[in-house]
Amino acid sequence: MVQPLRLAGLAATVAVLGLMSSAWADDVADALKARVAAVDGLPVAAANGAERSTVVKFYAGRDYKPIWVDDGGVTERARQVATVLASSASEGLEPRSYGVPRIAELLSAKTPAERAELEALLSLASVSYASDLASGRLEPAKIDPENYVIPRDVDEAKVLADLAETSDPVEYLKHYVPDTPEYIRLRDALASYRRIAKTSRPTVPDGPAIKPGMVDARVPMLRARLVSTGDLAEGAPVGADLNLYDGTLQAAVKHFQIRHGLDIDGAVGKQTIEELNVPVEQRVDQILANMERRRWMPDNPGPMYVFVNLADFQLKVVRDSKTLYTSRVIVGAPYTRTPVFTGRMTYVEVNPYWVVPPSIAAKEILAAVKRDPGYLAKQRLTVFSGWQAGADVVDPATIRWASYSPGTFPYKLRQEPGDGNSLGRIAFMMPNKYNIYLHDTPAKSLFDRASRGFSHGCIRVQNPTRLAEVIFRDIEQDPKWTPETLQAAIDTSQNQIVSLRKPIPVHLAYITAFANKDGTVHFRRDVYGRDGRLMTLLKTGRQIAQ
Repeated sequence: MVQPLRLAGLAATVAVLGLMSSAWADDVADALKARVAAVDGLPVAAANGAERSTVVKFYAGRDYKPIWVDDGGVTERARQVATVLASSASEGLEPRSYGVPRIAELLSAKTPAERAELEALLSLASVSYASDLASGRLEPAKIDPENYVIPRDVDEAKVLADLAETSDPVEYLKHYVPDTPEYIRLRDALASYRRIAKTSRPTVPDGPAIKPGMVDARVPMLRARLVSTGDLAEGAPVGADLNLYDGTLQAAVKHFQIRHGLDIDGAVGKQTIEELNVPVEQRVDQILANMERRRWMPDNPGPMYVFVNLADFQLKVVRDSKTLYTSRVIVGAPYTRTPVFTGRMTYVEVNPYWVVPPSIAAKEILAAVKRDPGYLAKQRLTVFSGWQAGADVVDPATIRWASYSPGTFPYKLRQEPGDGNSLGRIAFMMPNKYNIYLHDTPAKSLFDRASRGFSHGCIRVQNPTRLAEVIFRDIEQDPKWTPETLQAAIDTSQNQIVSLRKPIPVHLAYITAFANKDGTVHFRRDVYGRDGRLMTLLKTGRQIAQ
């Protein structure tokens, strides 16, 4: 994995290797050997040490025989790889990070020293490029401590060994491109939005909401903006009154609202205008950030899995690359953000108990009980003496609630199953250290909102009964659990745990830009504020001095 900060960059590393002077040796192999040996034992900055060490060991192991140049000069293989590196921007990467300007100069290398410099620079750049493609340029946890994602390791020594043997280095390097339709579609979106960024795009001035049938001087600017983003076909019919907000334009606005996760009402209000006026250059950055997130993710999420996009407030169940079910979800509020990680659903709990997390019990419920001594009974909360196994049930009337503060509250609280339980009637459990799982909720009205960040971190599912049916029927293939038997179990209000035959991976991701199979590109608001730092580091973390 490439660290966020490197030495001045690949070109600077090569300079450290000392391959800039032709006075030391008369041929490339001797130049490589002399310069590599001269620095082999010196301390190396951690940000760049692994890749440099790989190159040092590689050439030492082959007696400094070059793979990119020969007696005739720069090989065609070297030029092919240089072309790949020069076009790395199409993959959302930064060509300067791979020393592309210097490589371009050295393709006409004449002296042994220049050829030696090109040799080392191409090898180092190839290792970095393969690693960046396969696992990302930055480390997820260092960008955001709520990113519990571990990208795949790249065997950098194998990259060089394979490049030395292959007759087609371009095709070989393609193997490190993420092999997922989601990444490929984002890559296409990047090219599209870079083209859009070169066009004229008027902004839509603020003002009262523009609704269908209204006449407003901003309508021509709205029309032009929607044409530039592809939501309205160029040359779409326009009525005699250019300022009339007609049905054709309304359909385009709704299409735009769908793509941006807004309320689909066809009215051009404050939020819609804000999203319309986001600079296309910022959308390009957003795509770049999400291509990086895709590089962190595994190519193969599993034959069947649950995927939750926290930024989109959506869940889907996938089997054999086909989506079986989708649902709206509610995720953590901005101050109780849901982390990014992969869990394994191992059981479903019908009529679950809710064991109140200590932080909620101490900060929220304690205050509620102090205000209303009958709160516990109304919420059907049982009090236990502590968190140890076998803790006794305590009569709340015997507790001096006023004597406790959030920092001293010792009791465990458990809400009994049934109507009003905070977990609703079904919970989908995936034991993890973050205490995050999927569940029902009695607060159904919140699903009607476009932005659904309201929970303490867990994920509330709009139609959990339907999700359970999909799991039992399509994934578990358990004939015992039909919609009727499931409803009968719910109607008992008795707690029941149903263990799954095989754990189901649950991938929680934070994707603010994505492209669907039909080619539409979607953007979501950065509700957790995770895009900004990632965008900044992608722009600055790998720049090199030239």
